[in-house]
Amino acid sequence: MADYPVLENRLCITAGAGAGKTRRLVETYLGLLTGAGEHQALQPNQVVAITFTEKAANEMRARVASQLAELAAKSQGKPHNPDWQGMLAQVEWAPISTIHSFCRRLLMEFGAAMGLDPDFRILDQNEFAELLEEVIQEVLRTELVAPEGLLDRLLAQKSLNGSYGLSGLLAEFYHHLTTLGVRPRQALDATQQAHADEETRQQELGRQFCLSINELADARIGELAKSKAKFLVKLDKLLARCRELGLDKDASVLNLNRLNELEPLLKGNWGKTNELRRPAIEALQELKLLIAVPMSAQLTGNALELLAKVDLALEKELAGRAALSFDHLLLKAKTLLETRPEVLFILRQRFQALLVDEFQDVNPVQGDLMRFLAGLEEPLDPDSADQDAPLPRLLVVGDRKQSIYAFRGADVGQFSQTMTEFEAGVGKVEALPNNYRTCHELVYFFNRLFEKVFSAHSLDDPELLRLYLNFRPDDAQNPARQKQEGLDHPLEVVKITAPPEAKADKWRTLEAGALALYLKDLVLNQGVNPGNIAVLLTKLTSVNVYEDALRKQGVGFYTVKGRGFFACQEISDIYLALQSLLHPEDDLALCGFLRSGLLGLSDEALVALRAGSAKQGCLMPQAMKSGLNLSSTLEGEQADRWDKALNIFKKWSPLIRRMSPYAIMENILAETDVIPLLAADPDGEQKIANIRKLLEMAREAQSGPTGCVEDFLVWLGERLENPGQEPQAPLMGEEAQVVRFMTVHQAKGLEFDVVILADLDSTINQGNSLPSPLPQGIFAINPLDFDTGEVIKSSIYAKLANRQKAVYEAESARLFYVACTRAMEKLVFLFREKEKGRSGLWSKWVSEFVLADELTRQVSVDDLEILFEDKDPGHMIDSGDTPMDPAGECTGHAVEIIDHCLQDNQPAPNLITESVSSLENFLHCQRLYFFTRRWGLDTAQLAVNINGNGEPSQGARIGSLVHKLLENARFSNGPDSLKQAADQMALCGQASELEVQRAKDLALKAWETDLPDIINEFPEEHLFREQGFRLYLKGNGACPDLEVIGEFDLVLVRPGRHLIVDYKVSEAVHPENYQTQLGIYALALGRTDPSNPPETRLCYLNSKGGTLLSLDCNEAYLKKLEQNLLAAASGISRIPLNADPWTLPVSPLCSAACPLQKSGFCRGKGAE
Repeated sequence: MADYPVLENRLCITAGAGAGKTRRLVETYLGLLTGAGEHQALQPNQVVAITFTEKAANEMRARVASQLAELAAKSQGKPHNPDWQGMLAQVEWAPISTIHSFCRRLLMEFGAAMGLDPDFRILDQNEFAELLEEVIQEVLRTELVAPEGLLDRLLAQKSLNGSYGLSGLLAEFYHHLTTLGVRPRQALDATQQAHADEETRQQELGRQFCLSINELADARIGELAKSKAKFLVKLDKLLARCRELGLDKDASVLNLNRLNELEPLLKGNWGKTNELRRPAIEALQELKLLIAVPMSAQLTGNALELLAKVDLALEKELAGRAALSFDHLLLKAKTLLETRPEVLFILRQRFQALLVDEFQDVNPVQGDLMRFLAGLEEPLDPDSADQDAPLPRLLVVGDRKQSIYAFRGADVGQFSQTMTEFEAGVGKVEALPNNYRTCHELVYFFNRLFEKVFSAHSLDDPELLRLYLNFRPDDAQNPARQKQEGLDHPLEVVKITAPPEAKADKWRTLEAGALALYLKDLVLNQGVNPGNIAVLLTKLTSVNVYEDALRKQGVGFYTVKGRGFFACQEISDIYLALQSLLHPEDDLALCGFLRSGLLGLSDEALVALRAGSAKQGCLMPQAMKSGLNLSSTLEGEQADRWDKALNIFKKWSPLIRRMSPYAIMENILAETDVIPLLAADPDGEQKIANIRKLLEMAREAQSGPTGCVEDFLVWLGERLENPGQEPQAPLMGEEAQVVRFMTVHQAKGLEFDVVILADLDSTINQGNSLPSPLPQGIFAINPLDFDTGEVIKSSIYAKLANRQKAVYEAESARLFYVACTRAMEKLVFLFREKEKGRSGLWSKWVSEFVLADELTRQVSVDDLEILFEDKDPGHMIDSGDTPMDPAGECTGHAVEIIDHCLQDNQPAPNLITESVSSLENFLHCQRLYFFTRRWGLDTAQLAVNINGNGEPSQGARIGSLVHKLLENARFSNGPDSLKQAADQMALCGQASELEVQRAKDLALKAWETDLPDIINEFPEEHLFREQGFRLYLKGNGACPDLEVIGEFDLVLVRPGRHLIVDYKVSEAVHPENYQTQLGIYALALGRTDPSNPPETRLCYLNSKGGTLLSLDCNEAYLKKLEQNLLAAASGISRIPLNADPWTLPVSPLCSAACPLQKSGFCRGKGAE
C-alpha cells in the first residue's frame, strides 16, 4: 500500500504555482481513508472536502475514485483489507463539494430548526438582483410618504433611482454587508460609533489648531520679532485673520471655507521655522476631512436605517417564496452553527476530518463557517473531558499569492490569519517548496521578480500594510521538474514603439500587430504548437483589436468568452422575432425583427415600407398582419426579404402559442436561413454556438415554469434587460490547436508552454465606485456642500478609499503572479516604450524589474518585421479575407444611395466639440478649418511633404522638446533643474544629443524673464503644467452649444488673480496672433469669476533671449470673444459633411505664407 501523508490535528499548507497541492490534497484524503499514521481509517462520509468550484470537486472525486479502484483491484482475494470496493461506491455521494453545496445540504437537513422550508430553492444571481431591486423600490415608495423623513437629506444629495442613485447605493451596501456577514443594524451601530469617535477627534484637533495658532502668535512677538523672512507676510495675514474669526479662543467657528482660506497662508517655505508651523498645518489638513463628518454621519446613518428596513422586508419576501440567494445560503448556515450548539455537536461527531482547498479565496462568512466546523476558536485537546465531541482534523491548502477575487469579496486575510495562528501553536504550517511543472530558469526568475513586486509599495500604515503580502522565505520555490530541452529564450520582452502623441487605441493596435508577427514566428519558425500558447489579458474589452491583427496574419485563435451571453446581438434578434410573432402589434419589436440579421431589411427599406403602409391607411404591424403587398416600393433582394417576412408571419403567428419555445425558434432559424449567413461572418462561429446554447436553454425550459412561449419570452426579456454573468457558449474543446485569448481569472489553474501577457497598461478592475466598508461594516457617504456645489470628502470615506486603493494594488500584484506562473517554458511581455502615461502597475513592474533581469531577452518590432520581409506570409490558417475588386461593384443605384446618405439633410447638431486650434483656424479661415479638421491635414507637416524628406519640421520638433523640458523643470531649483530633465530625455532616446542641447539652450531662456521669480513666490502645489481643460459655452437657441477642449502650458493659481502662461518657441514675435488662443484659455479658467479674468502672458523663447509679454484679456474682450466663439460654432454646424472645400471662403488676411498655398491645397485669396 502506498505511503500517504498523515494528517495530525491541524495543518495549513502553503503551496505556490506548480507545487502539487491538488495531489497532496487527494493523497491526504486517501490517507484518512487508509488510516495513515496509525489513525483509525475513516469512511468517505466522515470526511468533508471543500473546493472552490464544482469542476474542482468533480476532479477531486474522480481522482479519489480512481485511486480507490486501483486499491480495490490489488486487494481482491486478500483478507483483512479495508473494504475498498465499498468505499468506492460511497465516494459518489461523499461530501466533496463547494461550500455552497455543503451549506445547502446542511440547511436541508437542519434548517427547519430555524423555520426554513426544507424544500427551499436557490435563486440565481439575476433572480435575486431583481428581487432585491423590487424590495428596495417598495421600501423607498413607502418612505416617500412616511412622516419620519429618512429620505429628506438623502434625496437632497442623491437621485432616487439608478446605479448612482439611492436605490443603487442601497443595493451596493447590501452586497458588501452580506459578503462580510454583517447585518445592517450591526453596520449602523459600528458606523455611528466610528463617526462619533471622529467628531470627538475633530473637537480635539480644533483645540490643537487654536493652540498652535497661539504658539505662532507668541513666536511672532518673540523669536521672530526682528526677522525679515518673506513668509512673515503670510504669517501676519494668518494671525490677523485668526483674530478676526476668534480662532485664538474658539475652534467652533471653523468651517470648510475658512479652512480653505487659511491653508494657503500656512504653506510655502518657512525655512528653519518649518517645525514651528507643522502642528498647525497638520491639524488643519486633518480638520478639512473631519469637517464633513457630522453631515456624513447623518447621511450614512439614514441610508443604513433604510437598508435595515430593506433587510427585514427581503427576509420576509424570501421566507414567503421559500427561497435563498447564494449569500443567504452561507449566512443561514453560519447562523445555524452559531445559535444551535446541538447541530454543531452532531456535525463534529459525523465529520472526523475537514479538508479545504483554495483557502486564500474564501470571504469572511466562508472563513467563519470553516472555523465553526473545525472548532478553531476552541483549544485542540482530544483527551479533554470538557469537549462534548472531539474536534475534526483540519487541512487548509492555499497560496496567498494566488488570491485574486477581492473584487467579489474574497479576503486573503483569512488565510494569512490562519497561517499566523497555526504558527503560534494552534496548528502547524507546511510549505510545499518544489515547482514540478515550470522550467528551471523561469522558477528562479519568479523568485527574483516577486520578491520585488510584493514589496513594491511605500506604505507605513499598519492597517493598510496588512492588506499586502510579504514574500516569505518559504514562498521561494525550487525547480523540481526533470531537466529537459525547452524553448530558446524562456523570458522575452517585445518592445513596441509609437509616436509621442499616440493615444491608447494607437498603442493597442501597434501592440496587436507585433503580437501577430511574434506568434507567426513562434509557430512557423520555432515549431511551437499554437494550442500550447495563451495570450492573457486582465479584461477582454479590447480583445477584438488583437483578434483582427491575428486574423490578418492568418493566425488561428480562439477567445475564451466570459460573461455577456445575454448581451449578444444574435440573442436579441431571436427575442425580437418571438416578440413580434407573439405580439404583432408591437411596432418596435416588429421593426427590430425586420432589420435584424434574421431578415436583414435595410433602414431605407423600412422607411419605404413605413411610407407605403401609411399611404394605404394602416400602420406597419397591421400591414404585416394583413399581408399587405408592398413589393412595388422595394427592389430586388429587399423585396424578397419582405416576402420572406410575410410568409413567416402567415405561417407561424397562428401556431406560436401552441408550440414550445424550442420548436418555434428552430423553425424561425430554418425559415430565415441565418445559420449559413453567420458561418461566413468572422465571428459567426461564436454566434452560432450562442444560438445553439439558447436553443438548449429553451429545450430545458419546456419542463420548467417557463415552458410556454409567453413565459419563456418574459424570462428572456428580463435576462436581456439585466445580462448578468452568463458566459457565452464555448466554441471548442481544450484539444483545439489554436492560440487562446483569455483573462487571467479564466487561466487560473491552467498551464501553457508559452504565455504572452498583453495590454499591460490596462488598469485592473477595482470593483464598484463605492469603497468597500471596513470589516465591521463601517460605511461613509461624502456629503454635498450646498454653498460650493462640491462633494466634501470625510475622514472616514478617505480611510475607506485609501484602503480600497491598497486592496487594488495588492490584488494587482497577486494577479500578476498568477498570470506569469501559467507559463511552463516561455513567458513573454508585450511592453510599450512610452515616456509617460504608464497607467498600469504591470507595465511599471516590467519596466522596473523585468527589463533589467539577467534572463530577459529584448525583442523589437523591427526584429519581427525583418523575419517576414520579402517572404510569403505563410498563413497558419486561411484568414478568410477575400481580395476586393479594385473597381468594385458600385452600381448606379448604389451610387444614388451613397449620395443620398451624404446629403446634408440631417438636423444641425446640438453640440459642437472643437479644439482650441480648430476654433482659431475657423475664425481665421474656413477653408483652413475644413482641410485641417475635416480632412485631418497637419499644416506643420505640409512643408515636409513639399520637400519630400519625410522628416518632421525641425522648428516644430524643437519647440515640442522645449515644452517637455519646461514641463519637467522645477523653477524653485533654478536653471540646473533643466539639466536632469535634458539628461533623461537624451537617455531615453527621445531626441538626438544635438536636438536636446538646442532645446535645452532655448528652455534656459525662460530664466531671462521674470517668470521664475513670479512662480517662486508661491508653493509648488499652486503650479499646474500641461493641465487639460474643457470649456462649455451654452448656445442661445439659434446656435448649438460649444465644448472646447484644450491644455494650458502653465497655470499659477494665485490669491486674487490667476496667471496663464503659454510658451512660444519662435524667432518672430507676433503676440497679436495668439490673442484668441489666450482669450479662450482665460474664458476656461475664469468661468467661476468672470468679473476677475486671469492674467495672460506669452513667454517667447528664441536665440535672442526670453521675453514675457502680457496680452489684455479683460472682461469686455472675453464677453465679445464668447459671442464670436458661439457664432463660430453655428458656422461650423452649417458646413455640410460633403462640402466642397474650394467653395468655402478664405481669410481676408490670406497670404502666400499660408501652408495650404505652399502645398498646393489652396490657391489663396481671389482664386475662388
